[in-house]
Amino acid sequence: ILEEMKLAGIPRTIVIFTSLMKMYCVLNDEGKAFDIFNLMKNDGIKPNNQIFSTIIQLLNRNKKIAQSLEIFYDLKKNKVKLDAIIYSFVINGCVFNKRLETAIEILLESISIDLKLPEETYVNALEYLISNKFMRSHDRMNHCSRICKALKDKNYQINIDLYNRLMKVIYTRGKI
Repeated sequence: ILEEMKLAGIPRTIVIFTSLMKMYCVLNDEGKAFDIFNLMKNDGIKPNNQIFSTIIQLLNRNKKIAQSLEIFYDLKKNKVKLDAIIYSFVINGCVFNKRLETAIEILLESISIDLKLPEETYVNALEYLISNKFMRSHDRMNHCSRICKALKDKNYQINIDLYNRLMKVIYTRGKI
């Protein structure tokens, strides 16, 4: 399709590339998705947050969290303004790929820059933090405390049951 467009003189736009990227991600065809990404860059089209969130989501689904984080940190280093969707995909990818400490740091960063995430992202990260049996009790308590303080400082509201369980972790010194 892209070659036919090029031969016909039809401009290949970010919308076309985004649609193709999403299609290949739904098909879980990482190779084709990256081919489209490279074609887009070769055409001089600057990737947007939708493209990056699609790539990050695909990498997370394929348990390639190191590559997902590499893209995330590269974007930050290059001062790309990241949105709540990218932060959510990275945090959830870390949670589901057993990188809880990284998820917590990125979650705290999102709160510090006043980037409100979807509630399910907070729930996923905090539920995993509360139920994690591999983390030392003291570390779990400190993380819960830091997150509660950050949420309170920014006046963010979370589910009251979840908040109460975070408080329980804090006041029982991480032993649940």
